[in-house]
Amino acid sequence: MLASSFGYFQGKRGLRQRDPISPVIFTLCMEYLTRMINYATIHWPFQYHPLCKGLKMNHLMFADGLLMFCKGNAHSIMLLIRAFGLFSKASGLSMNNSKSEVYFNEVSQDLKYDIQQATGFVEVSLLSPNVSLGELKQSVETFSGMEALINTGFPSLLGRELQCQKNEECLGIKQADSWNVAAVAKLVDWIYCKADTPPADAAWYWKNICKVKEKMKQAYNNGVWVPDVKGYSVSSGYEWLRLKQPKQDWYKVIWNSWNIPKHTFISRIAQNNRFQVRDKLFRIGYFQEYCCCICESEPETRDHLFFNCPYSKNILALIEEWCGFNIVGFMTSAGPIIAGRKTQVQCLIWTTFQYHIWSQRNGARVNTVLLRPGVVAELIKEEAKHRIRYKSGPVVPQMDITWLLKMGVQYS
Repeated sequence: MLASSFGYFQGKRGLRQRDPISPVIFTLCMEYLTRMINYATIHWPFQYHPLCKGLKMNHLMFADGLLMFCKGNAHSIMLLIRAFGLFSKASGLSMNNSKSEVYFNEVSQDLKYDIQQATGFVEVSLLSPNVSLGELKQSVETFSGMEALINTGFPSLLGRELQCQKNEECLGIKQADSWNVAAVAKLVDWIYCKADTPPADAAWYWKNICKVKEKMKQAYNNGVWVPDVKGYSVSSGYEWLRLKQPKQDWYKVIWNSWNIPKHTFISRIAQNNRFQVRDKLFRIGYFQEYCCCICESEPETRDHLFFNCPYSKNILALIEEWCGFNIVGFMTSAGPIIAGRKTQVQCLIWTTFQYHIWSQRNGARVNTVLLRPGVVAELIKEEAKHRIRYKSGPVVPQMDITWLLKMGVQYS
């Protein structure tokens, strides 16, 4: 890089192959063409092709070609040609009439002649769905004929003739769905016969299927799927294969359906003690300070941040006074039982509390901004009440309405 501008570099036509700037330049140039065509079709009475009208599609661009679509009338075609002419004058790119083609469908001969005279394009015919078998065989002798055949979707009238063998005086094109069924049947037959080892020249997916078979054999006893008496299923197979860990008593608190998803994410990190708090960073030599970002009086640990920090205690006291629950006692009890609406609300309030405490901690650490405890408590209340109304639904038991109304949860 130079400190100041100096002279000009010589511009030449063309770019090096695979140059990353090439698609960018192409996009910039073709964007102008797109705008010119769209402007012409919007501000003048342009008629779309019947199959393109719903998408309002009038052209498609490729690296080496341009397709333009319109209804078969001279006015619409000339609008597209004039739009391209304006693009040619601005960019210097012009169309090659010797390589340009026009396709017609249900257009009169007089109109075809007028359009060809005005554009200079050569008419090319597509295969008709009613083409005879003899014409079809003749057309597929060339690549262009085969391409046109594929684009027509194989006319149903000739489907049987196309998909028979060549020795039956047909084209011998394989029927894709039948071929796939036959290929899968070979795999099924091979596995069912319980071949011990795949052939040396077998495809990689055959070998992998055999590896799976050998692994799953361990869960079978005399041909019976041991993990589930009902027989093998995908879910039981997954349960047998997956890595298992001891169940945790707190998982229902974190993954409670009443919790707000982003709060659940933070609570799970807190429960596993994965927060990068200052005390942890200080012990590994990454940070020089270890005191709490909020109170700056004790080492910042997970337990201090949520249970012992004066800031957190003040917020939690306001929350417990509002809801009437002993949130700390409920969460610190061994394996809290999650049953009923009250316990679900307590889980919701706790995870919301953790989310906002961690948010305030980050605000104090990065932006040195800390909201007052009363403001944070009000944020927790409003989010919890909104979530309770959403999860309660239209019908709330009478026994729950009383304590919900005390919390300020209003129902219409």
